Amino acid sequence: MEILVSYFTTKFDLMKEHWAKHSALKDKEVMGTNKAFDQDLGGLVRRIDWSTKKVISDYDIKVPTGITKGFGKTFIVSEENKILVFANDFELEGIITSPLLNCTHSISVTDKGLLCASTGLDALVELDLNSNILFEWFATENGYDTAPQGVKREIDKKKDHRNVTYTTLEQTTHVNSAIKVGDYLLATFFHQGYLVKINTWDSSHEVVLQGLKNPHSIYPYKEGFMLSDTSHNQVCILDKNYKIIIEVRNQFNWVQDAVPFGNNFLIADSNNHRIVEINEAGKILDEYRFSEKLKIYQILAV
Repeated sequence: MEILVSYFTTKFDLMKEHWAKHSALKDKEVMGTNKAFDQDLGGLVRRIDWSTKKVISDYDIKVPTGITKGFGKTFIVSEENKILVFANDFELEGIITSPLLNCTHSISVTDKGLLCASTGLDALVELDLNSNILFEWFATENGYDTAPQGVKREIDKKKDHRNVTYTTLEQTTHVNSAIKVGDYLLATFFHQGYLVKINTWDSSHEVVLQGLKNPHSIYPYKEGFMLSDTSHNQVCILDKNYKIIIEVRNQFNWVQDAVPFGNNFLIADSNNHRIVEINEAGKILDEYRFSEKLKIYQILAV
């Protein structure tokens, strides 16, 4: 089987230096910087034959993060403010964008378009394939209006935010992944360590799981869900009531992403610079290693 992998920077060594200098709240174990990275991050999307671990092709895409498939297309977030639309032969055929996209992390397919985690705005935005806004939800309007350094935040929704930089510590939640399940959204709140359920009819919300540490990547899985409990270095398998029933662990260092892969999982073991195939018991079955200059973001089985 082939996989598609986004590496949001090809200069991870420089980014680590930046994080070391500007992680203002690291003594309080709060992740994030208070200064923007002002150099070219590069970026790469790689297609890999998982059975042979051979690289099929590389695509130079600037700062790619979220990737998904749907509507007969492949969608890749690039430069944090636009979504590239590719035909199945990987020919670029369009762009989806919105003034409400900023530091977009993940995207997922809905029945009408794409649900985007507009992380820089602490927002979830659903767009159709013509870039029309179908739904929007701002954490700052729903009880999460204070950033980690104690600064109150308001979002001007009439402003074009696409080319504005908001650092992680300016964000109140750093919401980074979301999926639509019926009339609800499920979203991971990085700063709070929450999984949050949002009603799309009235925008009400509830915390359905807490105690996570810098979570990412919520996905449907079997009868329930799975997510990356990133700084706890594990993958959590949830039942339909959002209770953790399995914790998949090994010698991981920053679980950036984890996706179903047949009867197993593929895990983006970011700081160990590898992708591993693992079963629910935590046994590593296979792995693919990549350059330490690459910072992985997401895996898509194609």
